[in-house]
Amino acid sequence: SIVAIATESGYASFYSRRMQGCKTTSGERYHNDSLTCAHKTHPFGTLLRVFNPKNQKSIIVRVIDRGPHARSRVIDLSYRAAQELGIVSRGIAFVELAVVDRNWYKIYPLPIPKAFFKVPQATFQLLSNK
Repeated sequence: SIVAIATESGYASFYSRRMQGCKTTSGERYHNDSLTCAHKTHPFGTLLRVFNPKNQKSIIVRVIDRGPHARSRVIDLSYRAAQELGIVSRGIAFVELAVVDRNWYKIYPLPIPKAFFKVPQATFQLLSNK
């Protein structure tokens, strides 16, 4: 389970796919396939857990931009984040936000991509013979 520090709820929207490659307020470039977001107040780099109560899906996104600029919304998600939460077809959805504890990654290490586990079989044989 993830340790949450604060909670907030409201409507989420997502970036247009045309924003691909554009610079964000933090100076980082936006990518459609990243798990990032825009929030009005949280510092850049903050990890937020976004939960969609309608379908019980949740993801963790990183703040890289300021927004949303619509008064009725609390967060703008990247296109991939919106897909993961199942809100692309509706356009907006009610979500609950929680700031992930900054020490969370020390307690629960992030999964390492499978590509890092590819080791030649000979290496395993050498280690097992010692």
